[in-house]
Amino acid sequence: MIEADAIRARATVTADFQAALPALDRRLDDWFRAHVVAPRPIVLARKSDGGNTEDFWLVTDHTGTDDASFRIVYDDAANRYGIECTIQNGVCLFAGYRATLADALTDIKVLR
Repeated sequence: MIEADAIRARATVTADFQAALPALDRRLDDWFRAHVVAPRPIVLARKSDGGNTEDFWLVTDHTGTDDASFRIVYDDAANRYGIECTIQNGVCLFAGYRATLADALTDIKVLR
C-alpha cells in the first residue's frame, strides 16, 4: 500500500513541478532538481514539543550542498504542499501549507 501511495505522490509531484516550470527562475529550478527525492513518508509535529503529529510525504531533502533550513513536504490527503523545519530540540515541525509547489520553493529560498 505504501509503495502505491509513493508512486501516486511521485506522479503528483512530478506533474506539479512540470506545471510550475514556466513560473520558476533558473535558480529555483536548479535547486529543486538537486534536492528532490523520491517521496517517502515523514511524520511532522504541529507543536514545538513534538505533539499533534501528522503524516506527510517528504519531497526535498538536504544534500550537503546549498541546503536550505527547510524541506518541502506533500500532503496527499489535502493535495497541498508545505514546509518542514527541524528545530533545536530535534523535532521535525510542520511550518504550514503553501498554495503551490512553486510557492513552497520560492518561500524556501527566501526564508533561508
